Amino acid sequence: MIALDFQPMSIVEDAGFRQLVKALDPKYVLPTCHTLTKKILPQLLSEKVESLKTKLRQTNDVSLMTDAWTSTNNTPYLVITAHFFCENSSDKNISLAFSILTCSKIKESCTGEYLKEELISTCDKFLIKEKLIACITVGGQNMIKAVKEMKGAHLMLQSFAQPLCAACNRQHPGLQILEREGEQLCDKNEAEHNSQEGI
Repeated sequence: MIALDFQPMSIVEDAGFRQLVKALDPKYVLPTCHTLTKKILPQLLSEKVESLKTKLRQTNDVSLMTDAWTSTNNTPYLVITAHFFCENSSDKNISLAFSILTCSKIKESCTGEYLKEELISTCDKFLIKEKLIACITVGGQNMIKAVKEMKGAHLMLQSFAQPLCAACNRQHPGLQILEREGEQLCDKNEAEHNSQEGI
């Protein structure tokens, strides 16, 4: 429920949820928030990262899509997504796959050098640096500089997504509301995570 439905980790301590679980299986003992954040979720993350690394080892080419943005509360974020071809284990068909490699707060000044180091670090973590064929970015000057310095100008493609979104926002102000709600959800989940780290 936490990952699938974006429920806060504290749901395991909610009285109603505990009663529901007890009604379904009186013998089951729910993990505490502390156990969830310090043991279960890190183990799950580790398993997912290893599974993704296996998929990426089996592909020849990887394209990255990256963007940096600032939330409404002035918190800068960086996201790096990998796009690659993957063989389906059940029917052996090849399909296009993608996965978010990182979505994290930018901890320093958002310079081209800092972004380049983050890109390199992420590529090294997933062992894909030599497999890169393209890196798509929305066109912020520091991001363009980072990609060019990382692998060369031939690797960088500028996305038309940002101008398209800007045009849509001018035409449909409701999209701005959705963007704000998404940022609020990210902020809420981050606050929940930070409060759990103090346990």
